[in-house]
Amino acid sequence: MLPVIPIAEAARTRPRHTSKAAFAALLGFFVVEYVRPGIYVPILEAIRVNRLIPLAAFALALFASSGRANTAIFRQPITRWMLFFLMLFVVQFFTADVKLYVFEKLSAIAGYVLIYYAILRNVTSIARFKAVFATLVGVHVVMLIL
Repeated sequence: MLPVIPIAEAARTRPRHTSKAAFAALLGFFVVEYVRPGIYVPILEAIRVNRLIPLAAFALALFASSGRANTAIFRQPITRWMLFFLMLFVVQFFTADVKLYVFEKLSAIAGYVLIYYAILRNVTSIARFKAVFATLVGVHVVMLIL
């Protein structure tokens, strides 16, 4: 059984929230990842919103002075496994004959690892956890409408 990062740990202690901009960028990631607004508004595709918002979410989480500590994040076994599998793809990139396919998969996996880090760093309370799930529900409703 895989270990689960305890959310109750965040509920027991006083939450150390990151900035509202970092959390908004994290929620914006879910919107652009699921809805893909560049399909409907071509200028958003031209400025690569689907790449800028996840990078902004990661950068804001990385340089935030508050939030879950990096030592707590990297102490989790699931984080170590994710980094291990990411390193396997890095090794595969340097040893593969067809590098383009591996690069596409490597960039996708690296993006999800970065968002995983942003989620762990930003979601430090039950209220923020509920906000993430409300965003996901809202995004899925928007997808049903579109």
